[in-house]
Amino acid sequence: MRRKSKERAMEPGFCPSRHEKERMLLLDYCSGELEPVEAAALRGHIEGCPDCAAWVEAQERVVAWMGEWEAPAVSAGFDQALAVQMAGERPAPWWRRWFAAMELRPAAAVAAVCVILAAGILLDRMPSPVAPEQAG
Repeated sequence: MRRKSKERAMEPGFCPSRHEKERMLLLDYCSGELEPVEAAALRGHIEGCPDCAAWVEAQERVVAWMGEWEAPAVSAGFDQALAVQMAGERPAPWWRRWFAAMELRPAAAVAAVCVILAAGILLDRMPSPVAPEQAG
């Protein structure tokens, strides 16, 4: 938490619910992360400010709801169904996994262009055959 926010909380007329960046101060209050003096000053403000009181109450409801929530249980046959599905899938061949991992398609295109250019240059520089001179 920024020091400036904590100092502003002590100022008369300051309301963290009206400042987007200062709402972190209310979160720190709800989670018990403020120093006792700062928490007491903010508590005094919250008791007199309906906006901050509503915000803190909503935050406390969310925290209470999260404490009550339980993840749904996995169905009895889930593990077995997952194992059957995984057994039915065949892994890709090693060379396909390698090419996919390396993403060589653009590099392969550049290499092909380079080979064609090199072949063209070599063919252009090859000396043309000379007819043998006829003997005398």
